[in-house]
Amino acid sequence: MEELVGKLWHRWITRVTGKHYPDKGISLEEMAKAAGLWFRAFGGDPARHVEAATATVHGGRRSWGQRIAGTDTRVELAWQDERTLRLPSRIDAFPSRELNRDLYFWLTVLAA
Repeated sequence: MEELVGKLWHRWITRVTGKHYPDKGISLEEMAKAAGLWFRAFGGDPARHVEAATATVHGGRRSWGQRIAGTDTRVELAWQDERTLRLPSRIDAFPSRELNRDLYFWLTVLAA
């Protein structure tokens, strides 16, 4: 019984505190080819490859609910080095797939 209550609590608190829309998200696998084209079209280095960024601890402010739930401690940042353009592996910040796709394009053009 205790495990059931714990699972229900975890599911509820993460849903309430989460600012994500998993069903409207878009992955980098879907966007990698288009992101590479946009990066090069806007003047990015043609030798760079588009890859997924790794999640890092950000240490920024979190809401009270996020601290209780233990969520949003890590973030995937967009960055680049001499060989790669790193973008988040999945973006689900907006309630629309189109807006999440546009955020990939915005990050790509900004990096170029």
